[in-house]
Amino acid sequence: MRTSRQIIGRALLAIAIIGACATTAHADPPGEDILYPGGAESQGASPERKFYLQLELGTNQSELYGANGFHGSEVTNDPVLGFQKSSNGAAPFAGLTFGYRLASFFSIGVRLDYDEHFASNEGDATATCTTYDPDTGEPLGQHDVRVRDIYEARASYIGVSILPTVNIGDFFIYAGPSYAVPISRIIRQTFSVPETDDECQFFNTNFDATRTVSGELTGSSNLLDRVALKAGVGYAWHILPRFDVTFQAGYSLGLSDLLAADEMMELHNPDVAGGSVEPSLLHHNLRFSAIQGSFGMRLNF
Repeated sequence: MRTSRQIIGRALLAIAIIGACATTAHADPPGEDILYPGGAESQGASPERKFYLQLELGTNQSELYGANGFHGSEVTNDPVLGFQKSSNGAAPFAGLTFGYRLASFFSIGVRLDYDEHFASNEGDATATCTTYDPDTGEPLGQHDVRVRDIYEARASYIGVSILPTVNIGDFFIYAGPSYAVPISRIIRQTFSVPETDDECQFFNTNFDATRTVSGELTGSSNLLDRVALKAGVGYAWHILPRFDVTFQAGYSLGLSDLLAADEMMELHNPDVAGGSVEPSLLHHNLRFSAIQGSFGMRLNF
């Protein structure tokens, strides 16, 4: 099972990469060089260049967490298991920032964001299997059976972030609120009974009896607007007097739930249309948070 420890490890790696870029950029001796014949003074944005426009492309390493689990279902008998509480995965994000330098050490940026979050997980749970007489259809008995529980969730948002930024030489630290509206979602769930159990199937006495049931929710209904707090560190590599390349590592802390209300997902035999339905209740109090790593370009003017 993927854990938050892996996510923290990726964050440390991103910070290490930023540090390596910073070391490389400062490796040239002071004074004149090929890129900056005027000396070190020509490398940064000059004081009169108050505005900047910055484009970022990066990856969200997201975690979806809910204390009550991803779903509540009649399928399994277990209490909420660890893999049902937490899942993670990667998805892209992009940002376009318009910033203004109030002073050499402080600026404020307004960033338009496209944020996509994805998480998935799977594990084994216990369910009760009822066996039936093949001739009469009468129940013969019950026993426990292992069921494979697989789920995933993807949500996309467009939003705006207000990011006050402290500049320390070529490094910068930012933090601020973010508000986004949802544009799409894909939520999937699958339960499977292993082939080693010859007697157990979903909808055992029906024409659509199957070892696997699945369901999907799409669209943007029932998705809440996303409120988050974003913070991070970055490094600006001054390629030209008006042009920088930036590297950033940050964290987006989700403050709002994924869904407005619990929602029922209908699981069915994926190979039969209009068959029986196994209900699975999707919990609303799930939240996306993400470690963010990005590469960007900044124009100073």
